[in-house]
Amino acid sequence: MKKILALHSSKILLFLSLVVSFPLFFENAFEHSSPMGYAGLFMQMAEQIVDTNFSLPLYSPYYGPGGIPFAYPPFGLYLLAFLIKVIGKYFIFLRFLPPLISLLSLIPLFYLVLELSDSPIAASIAVILVSTSDILYVSHAWAAGITRAPAFLFTLVSLYFYSRQMKNSTRTNLFFAGFFFGLALMSHLIYVLFCFIWIWWWAAFHNRSRLIIRLRNAFYVSLIGLLTASTWLITIFQRHGVYLVYNTLTSHGGEKIFSYWKNIFGLLQSFIQFIEPIASREILLFLTLLGLVTLLLNRRYVLVSFSFFILFAFPDNARFVYLLGAIFAAMGIDSLIYWVQRKTASLVISSLLLILIIFGVGTLWWDGYKIISKFSPNLTGNAFSLAEYIQTNTNSNEIYLALLRQDEAEWLPYLFQREPIVSQWGSEWLGEYNRQTYLMSLFRDC
Repeated sequence: MKKILALHSSKILLFLSLVVSFPLFFENAFEHSSPMGYAGLFMQMAEQIVDTNFSLPLYSPYYGPGGIPFAYPPFGLYLLAFLIKVIGKYFIFLRFLPPLISLLSLIPLFYLVLELSDSPIAASIAVILVSTSDILYVSHAWAAGITRAPAFLFTLVSLYFYSRQMKNSTRTNLFFAGFFFGLALMSHLIYVLFCFIWIWWWAAFHNRSRLIIRLRNAFYVSLIGLLTASTWLITIFQRHGVYLVYNTLTSHGGEKIFSYWKNIFGLLQSFIQFIEPIASREILLFLTLLGLVTLLLNRRYVLVSFSFFILFAFPDNARFVYLLGAIFAAMGIDSLIYWVQRKTASLVISSLLLILIIFGVGTLWWDGYKIISKFSPNLTGNAFSLAEYIQTNTNSNEIYLALLRQDEAEWLPYLFQREPIVSQWGSEWLGEYNRQTYLMSLFRDC
């Protein structure tokens, strides 16, 4: 009977947390007729897939600049291409699909935190806190989330099944952990790297017993993931070589990550920089520290050590730092509730604690909503008019320079069908990301 009640309470809390999170993801999708952020390169790639009758193209033109290998993990691109082929519309999918997938990703997040904490309260609070993040919103619910949001979803599903198999090692849990690991690999490389480190970190450090079995299971999960993505991986490696993956993983700051470790001041600098997603919101920082203390007191060293590794040694880590901070905060709140209930039976004290928690989480929700609702699309009718003028009045082999906001300028190679002088977007696949970023910064200073 208790298990049935616990199951129903979990589902109710999950439903309520999704309802609370819904406005944060869909406010801008309903408010604006254009997609948020940027996705010109992904639109171009999806159209190429349609034009080649869903065969994987070899290169994608204009971006890079000069064209880039068509090596981007293809799941989101094929999803967008399929919808374009079947329905024929474009931007409506970039408006609504990333927020929808982002909302769906909160479901495996709920169950992952439930596995980690054994608390539906902690799981529901983690869902709400994650939904309030403008960093995660920009990464997943903007138009470019057509690739990142599925990766986030698949990563969380894989980690959920892997966490289940840590408690109950079955072939079903291993298979689904590996299968969704493979789908994450086919969606975005940085997410599958996060997933890979999580799996092997828990396998190596979870406890001293059954180490060989845990390492074997981690190997099986990784192998199933590679087999799931093998058709795409083999094609990419045959066409472009393995070094291409190294180019992407060492972009976006990945090649500098360990340079902070050269001295104590560099380590401190990196800590201040990387903790910013949490430290910028005082309530969240306090709750995260509460969760950290709770985890240490409960000897949950694996989660703590993994989180510090991600904080100091993971490229492009802001979204993952916030994710882990939200999990820490949720588990801290849950432990505080348990501690108060154990120490006192006073209804007044329990009610005051509930009011404080609702106020704290509600304040974070409102702060997140205010930030997110202020975003507006970069793509306007002027861009389409300019694109028509460029295509009509210039030669197809001419190049251009647009001194615009970065996200707005990302659309232009796709809209103009022309090559820009500099192009940060897609340049990581050429090993040119740092150089192109530097050149763009010079032009922005003009």
